[in-house]
Amino acid sequence: MPRKTQKKATSNSQPQENALSFSSIHARINFLNEKHKKLLTKIKRKKTELSNLTQQMQTLTQEMVQKSRPFYEKINSLDQKIHGLFEKILSNKRLGKRQKQEVIEIYQVLQLTGKISPRPEYFKRSSSVNFQDEDRDDDEQTTEKDFLEKIIITMKMKIFLNHVPVET
Repeated sequence: MPRKTQKKATSNSQPQENALSFSSIHARINFLNEKHKKLLTKIKRKKTELSNLTQQMQTLTQEMVQKSRPFYEKINSLDQKIHGLFEKILSNKRLGKRQKQEVIEIYQVLQLTGKISPRPEYFKRSSSVNFQDEDRDDDEQTTEKDFLEKIIITMKMKIFLNHVPVET
């Protein structure tokens, strides 16, 4: 029968284990330091990229504003001319009350749909102070709510008419 041998604890096993663990900690710290340096480098590169992108966006924005300025000025000029034409039409004394109201409603629709810039005086009352008839009754004045209801009905009609096939 084989003899059982007892293992003797050597004093060398303990320091080797500490030595190994100490060097593995150093290796781990070195690995983490390298990873940290790489991340810092990556962060610096991304910041530079972001800065360059932001600068390019600002440059493009300035170019777009400069190139669109003539168009914007022309649109603004045409908008003012349209408002002037409506003021001229509405100041015509020969225009009947019903016709005047229809013109004002068209004017309001153009403003609400964004075709021309809004003029708030046409949303408070059915006609502006400059063109208001003195003999008009308070009952006949169109309120903002009534006006919006008319717009909604008009838009529903347009949507309905666009979906109904037209026979020619």
